[in-house]
Amino acid sequence: MKINFKLNIWVTAVIIAATVGITALLLQQASKINLNSSNRNMEYLDSRAEDRDDGYIQILHALANIMGGYETIQAEERRDKYDELLKSTMEAEPRLVFLYTVWKPNAIDGMDEMFIGRTGSSPTGQYAMAYSKETGMILKQVSAEIESSMAYITGPTAHNDRIDNPILRKINGNDKYTINMMVPVTNNNNGEVVGALGCLMVIDVIQKALENTVKTNDEITLMAVYLKDGTILAHFKPERIGRNMLDVDMELGDSRREIIEAIEEGKVYMGLKYDPLLDDNIRFLVKPAKIGGSNSNLTTLIGVSESYILTKTRAIIKFSVIIAAITFLVAAAIILIVLGFTAKPIVKVTNTLKDVPEEQVNIKVNRTKGISVKNKENIDQFKEASLLKVA
Repeated sequence: MKINFKLNIWVTAVIIAATVGITALLLQQASKINLNSSNRNMEYLDSRAEDRDDGYIQILHALANIMGGYETIQAEERRDKYDELLKSTMEAEPRLVFLYTVWKPNAIDGMDEMFIGRTGSSPTGQYAMAYSKETGMILKQVSAEIESSMAYITGPTAHNDRIDNPILRKINGNDKYTINMMVPVTNNNNGEVVGALGCLMVIDVIQKALENTVKTNDEITLMAVYLKDGTILAHFKPERIGRNMLDVDMELGDSRREIIEAIEEGKVYMGLKYDPLLDDNIRFLVKPAKIGGSNSNLTTLIGVSESYILTKTRAIIKFSVIIAAITFLVAAAIILIVLGFTAKPIVKVTNTLKDVPEEQVNIKVNRTKGISVKNKENIDQFKEASLLKVA
């Protein structure tokens, strides 16, 4: 039975090794697939946030393209036409607080002197219309951004979009952070920058979008939106809005400096950091994206806890271990039964061969004994014959 026992041991060992190896490989692949899936999901969520944040620049560009065709409109009708365009946009987009346009002197129609004293004109008649909802009602007024707009229009970056850092303003009696965005208005015929079109947007629009994203996606542990210098536009902790991430995002630890560098260079950055408050590793994705045609990056950071990422992997591990155990038991039982029938003749032959030497030895001994007895009888008979002859 020794050979049968040894065969059972060897076969069992092979089954265990194969089961463990295959299970380990499956778990490794499952973890890798789960991690890659999580990274893709973070990128998807990030792209959705990016599209929302860039939407207002797109609105400004659409309006600027329309205004760029001003030469196709009768000169005396241009201001009225664009006044109506701005007003209808404000009515259709309730999230805008200010919408304004400032043109170079006499650029829109060459008739500045004729419009002195008109609402939406500077003291010299320069077209500088603005619509405001600062008090909750849409009001028509002259833009307060004439000086900054002229510096922008005549500057070296006139063809680029402009994004300012957040500032606090009184909106409907409440202090709220707002961000100013501006795009150039260019002549459709020659590409000359003739004016600027801008809007003032309350940041809580971005904040609400961020909060909704976090609320509807359980995997998100932390999320933030930054400007190019690290100024916070929206955050999973709203009290940090308007401050710089270097000063307040302590949960990112030493990674903060690397994140700032990625934002400034416009590069995607992925990192892993232990958060002592959550007692968990946080895997995060930082993805900068240019805002329209500006030199500024709007960067979204999304962080997911490693424990959440590994939740599915743990379920896979549990399932794999159960399947491996069942597979092992079933395979072992089947193989042992088959092996028992297959090895039985081999064991029988082995045991038979094992007994052959003993039988051969016994035969030889018996043969030797038989020859000795016969020789002794012959000798005795010879002795008796010799004695008779002597007598």
